[in-house]
Amino acid sequence: MTAVQFELVWGVKESLIRYVLQLGDGRVQAGAGGSFADGVFRLPFRDQQVTDAGRTVAFDGTILIEGHGGLLRIRLAELRVECARDTVLLTAETVDPSSELMERRPIAVLAATPPPSPSERGVWSPVEARLTQAGAETLGMLQYYPTQRVDDVSWSAPAELQHPRPVPHPLGSAAPGSA
Repeated sequence: MTAVQFELVWGVKESLIRYVLQLGDGRVQAGAGGSFADGVFRLPFRDQQVTDAGRTVAFDGTILIEGHGGLLRIRLAELRVECARDTVLLTAETVDPSSELMERRPIAVLAATPPPSPSERGVWSPVEARLTQAGAETLGMLQYYPTQRVDDVSWSAPAELQHPRPVPHPLGSAAPGSA
């Protein structure tokens, strides 16, 4: 039996990555313990916390997407999956465009995920992701908008702390761009 490597796996947005990689000065890379290969970022599990408000699963590593002489620069660090009673968010430390300061921002809303069965040992895969307002600002408001679907997210964490319970997708099945 192969041991599960606890990590977050996310391609961000396939079309964005493809576009940046074809630029003469385009760079797509992971740092601080993360990796990028075959169109996806893999960020290693750091820790998790369970409180009355929900569960937070934290991952090490950074995602860096750059091009156009630095005019396009997306940096996501210290990603977390934050599970509350009514929503599941993918958050990251990133630059707030209005203040130019690094801060934790909600990047995407993740669809409902059932708790893993004991045989799955804490694996959530794949989970639909839709941009938040902050996520759309981070990727670029000219091309991206809130509720837009981005690449699915998968993550794994030690199973001794389980997801509190399934939650409905807060944007619903009739969200813009879900067709």
